[in-house]
Amino acid sequence: MREEDWEIIEERAYTDSLSRCGDIQAVEAALYGIDYGLRRNPMNFPLVPGLVETHFAKTRLRVIEGSVVPSLRMWFRPRPQDRVVFKLYVEPCPPREMKFGENFWDTKDDDGIPF
Repeated sequence: MREEDWEIIEERAYTDSLSRCGDIQAVEAALYGIDYGLRRNPMNFPLVPGLVETHFAKTRLRVIEGSVVPSLRMWFRPRPQDRVVFKLYVEPCPPREMKFGENFWDTKDDDGIPF
């Protein structure tokens, strides 16, 4: 971890919700890109309308190591004064909100952004 990276803390509700998203290794692989973004600049993600200081991110539908991982959405709360990010909750996106990549078999899309 670089000195300027933000610390990430997983709240209990996050770890509980993570276990309900499917194959844990595939889900963690799908969330890797979001984790990378959280360590670098969590303030760059959109705010959740109606929730104070809460941001969200989405992944795209993937097939990782033989497991289908749906598009996931994660809620988190950055605390800029001490560069800490609290992961709050993660869940599969409803079908109408899912993001789809051009290549389901790869870890990133044509634009090179994994989320």
